[in-house]
Amino acid sequence: MPNSPRALADYHARLQRVSDHIHDHIHDHIHDHLHEPLNMAQLAELGCLSPCHWHRIYASFFGEIMAATVKRLRLQKAAGDLAQTTLPVRQVATRCGYPNVQSFTHTFSQAYGLPPLQYRARGPHVQFMQHGRFKYALPGHHDGAFAVQVTDSPLDTAAADLLTDIYMPLLG
Repeated sequence: MPNSPRALADYHARLQRVSDHIHDHIHDHIHDHLHEPLNMAQLAELGCLSPCHWHRIYASFFGEIMAATVKRLRLQKAAGDLAQTTLPVRQVATRCGYPNVQSFTHTFSQAYGLPPLQYRARGPHVQFMQHGRFKYALPGHHDGAFAVQVTDSPLDTAAADLLTDIYMPLLG
């Protein structure tokens, strides 16, 4: 009987294994290969599913299709590179898997409302750096690797404590 409680439990268990596999392996693969072309057939093979089933499963688990996830992650990486490095836009585009500067600039501008060089100069990250509202320094970490100090806010202590709780386990 297809809709019996046992059949539904078995199906749920199989879906949970697929979900765990996606989280443990495929998302790592996507993150590690953002600079390369990623296609659904390749990722479906990693997930041990047909491309059609992979598309449905991925969209149901993450609420977006795989192409949207890859685009979002590439743009987030690019925004970080633009905000935190002086790499040329061409190199940022290449590091983020775009075939040329034109397609990168077009896609980035649509997502962030500014072309890459203007984002670097005037993006939302600049406000934090210019006004001293965000300085990274965790208590006991003087190497500058990661330290957080929030200022000019009535919630300074609570925010600093929260950020410390979040990032201290990452620092070891």
